[in-house]
Amino acid sequence: MYYSNLSSWVFMILMAMVFMAATCNVVEPEPPKPSEFSKQQREKLGNIIHAAILTTPEEFPILPNVAPYDKLYDFTQLLYNLASHIPHNDTKSPDVNRWDLDRRWTVTILDQERAINFIAPGGNLYISTGMLKTLRYESELFYLFAFEVCLMDERYLFNRLLNEYNTSLIEEAIKELPSVNTPSARDLARTISELNFDEEQVREIDEFAASLICNSSQYNRKSIIEILTIRLNEVADWSTKRPSYYGRVEHVESLSVEDAGTCGNLSTLGKYQEFVLDILD
Repeated sequence: MYYSNLSSWVFMILMAMVFMAATCNVVEPEPPKPSEFSKQQREKLGNIIHAAILTTPEEFPILPNVAPYDKLYDFTQLLYNLASHIPHNDTKSPDVNRWDLDRRWTVTILDQERAINFIAPGGNLYISTGMLKTLRYESELFYLFAFEVCLMDERYLFNRLLNEYNTSLIEEAIKELPSVNTPSARDLARTISELNFDEEQVREIDEFAASLICNSSQYNRKSIIEILTIRLNEVADWSTKRPSYYGRVEHVESLSVEDAGTCGNLSTLGKYQEFVLDILD
């Protein structure tokens, strides 16, 4: 009997030691690298952020898409579709990592006097009535749309978001498996709307945006110049988050864009006054 009990205790001790050794040797999975996040994951994150914006009217008051504002929505969505068509079609990316063409990239208009304009991962764009009232021509709005699309499509936006949190927390948010430190959808929406970019990033995005405008429309790719030189104070909130670099006007004017011969000089067809300014007056 004594030896039987002793054997049982020895067996239990050995099993405990084996369990402790196995536990100590558990290797935590490596956090994903920024480049490992797929476009499908970025789209899902954008959907989560969009839902939070739509359900937080105290922070993001939405202009209703009803008459007379339905014409404003139709007009801005039409321009945005044109500005985002090439990146959304995504023909140069591998088949396994392309934007979902069945998922629409939408414009949501915020009923705010602050001149703000931002984009979420996956292409949903948000612009305020204050920003729309500040502009004068379709070409200026087209430039802002192209700029934000390039900010998102070229991963500047997503990488800045990863810098604000970290890859593990963003992965948890996408999988909707939150830990104590995982940002909520509303936290992510607030962060996206207030993200700042540096001057070098803005310079690079200007170049992408100018090329996109030339290859997708007949609008003037230099339209940002008028905003920067004439109405900069009116768009101070947006221009602070996307700050101008030294010599920006001259740089935009001198950009050598691929297929530059196809670049147009169109500023307006007279529609901005009718479908934006008159409706918001």
